[in-house]
Amino acid sequence: MLLMRRLLSLLLVLIPACGSPNQFEEGDVCVDPSLVAMFEAGDAITFEVVFEECISACARRVETACDVRVEGDVIFLDARGSYREPGPGACIALCAQLEARCEVPDLAPGTYKVRSGDHELTVTLPSAEPPDQPDSCQYFLP
Repeated sequence: MLLMRRLLSLLLVLIPACGSPNQFEEGDVCVDPSLVAMFEAGDAITFEVVFEECISACARRVETACDVRVEGDVIFLDARGSYREPGPGACIALCAQLEARCEVPDLAPGTYKVRSGDHELTVTLPSAEPPDQPDSCQYFLP
């Protein structure tokens, strides 16, 4: 019986240490302008869906995935991301961006609307002009 109480106490201490889950199903759509400029017919191009700009570098169980569907001039990015907040304890004061990479194969040149939920990016392939991207795409902004 004493062993059961100790195990229960240990469980109650460890459960909060796992942190609460954070889940995302859409985010800002970003693309590297150099990929847009160098695009050729039939190339694949990678878009990134930014769910959150700054999660703790100590976040646990960080997972992202992306499925892609092209319908005419619309590219749908079914992106998902999740992580758990770090539990109590020492953590380095850095942050990381939570993003999913979505590769779209075999595209033809043209202008596309790229969507992740309610977020949309219009991109012309190829184009020397970078697309107008949200601030969360700062890694790709000139």
